[in-house]
Amino acid sequence: MGVYSPKIYEQMIPTLYRLAKLKGVTMTRLVNMIIVRELMNSGHIISWEGRTNNADKNTGNNFNL
Repeated sequence: MGVYSPKIYEQMIPTLYRLAKLKGVTMTRLVNMIIVRELMNSGHIISWEGRTNNADKNTGNNFNL
């Protein structure tokens, strides 16, 4: 069974790309940071201790946007 991979709206890519460059993170990490923040703000998850991407292990767990 495959893993579901949602599609990001094409019109969002340029904005996400620029924001990721500004923050100095990959686009994958940026999108994961946004998702984790929203899930925490909505009460669906209480805390997040994990990293968003193994490739970003040197950047720590900072989810500040």
